[in-house]
Amino acid sequence: MRAVSCPLQASTLAWDADLADAARIMASACPSTNPQGQPYLMGYNYLSLTEAVNGWYSKAAAYDFGVAGFQPDAWQFSMMVWRGSTRVGCALQDCPNWSVSVCKFDPPGGRV
Repeated sequence: MRAVSCPLQASTLAWDADLADAARIMASACPSTNPQGQPYLMGYNYLSLTEAVNGWYSKAAAYDFGVAGFQPDAWQFSMMVWRGSTRVGCALQDCPNWSVSVCKFDPPGGRV
């Protein structure tokens, strides 16, 4: 996931099957909301996990590297590159009216 160029030099995340299973359980419920500030990322109508990750990472354009703290327009990006997270697991679920992508991080973060 962090193989994409990261200006913060965060280490590479390791894939974790247990986190992927937890993400799969969340996604299989076909949730219709994406609660901001939760320790996971959720996206809708992405065709693949790669597309979801690229969509979340694109929020870097809204991130102000000169300002510390929560930035509501870029929280997906900051969660993806949080230095404290070392493991990730993701899942994609086709639902009746949309698809759901979920990624869980450990330890969970959200601040760069």
